[in-house]
Amino acid sequence: MKTVKIDNKGVTLLELTISILISSILISMLLSLLTMALTSKANVDVQNRMLTESSIIVETIRENIIRMEPQKITIEETTDSIIITIYHTTDIEYVGGEWAEKELVGNEITKHEIEFAKVSGDDTESGAIYYNVYTDIANDVKTRTRLSSDNIFIDPSSSMIDLIGIEPESCGTSTQCNSGIIKLTFFMRIRMDNGSLLTGREIISSIIV
Repeated sequence: MKTVKIDNKGVTLLELTISILISSILISMLLSLLTMALTSKANVDVQNRMLTESSIIVETIRENIIRMEPQKITIEETTDSIIITIYHTTDIEYVGGEWAEKELVGNEITKHEIEFAKVSGDDTESGAIYYNVYTDIANDVKTRTRLSSDNIFIDPSSSMIDLIGIEPESCGTSTQCNSGIIKLTFFMRIRMDNGSLLTGREIISSIIV
């Protein structure tokens, strides 16, 4: 009769411990790489979101300005806001067989505003950009459209709207020009649902008026 020898040798406690330790290190490394990848993607998403927001703001302002054919620009800054007002005040009309300039009056004038609300009683309105169109100048009636999304915060301490005269002689004062460059410097941050702000990005753009 043939005897079969059975090897009952199993895994020792030391071998098991080493295996668990190696597995833990590998899992930890994989989790670290995954966390880094997710963080990197989140940062890229945030940066892309702010670039998209800034593009929408700038292009909306630029398109409105081009359509209205501005002839005068003013800027006013208070502790609460910076407002650039843009006017179309004259037209050309055909009278008596020739073209002549016509001065517009009252509601014939086109008046738009770029408003940077630095401080507001409503926190959701602080650090926001609005484009205002007057529908009744005589009674100071205007439509106010927010260009930046509700969860985008434009930090007033690091942001600015400037009016730069293209030709100094075309500016009546330091706050009024017939033509100029509107320089937008925005430090944009995303406001989370809990009120915290994500790391921001500075966006600089210029619009010729």
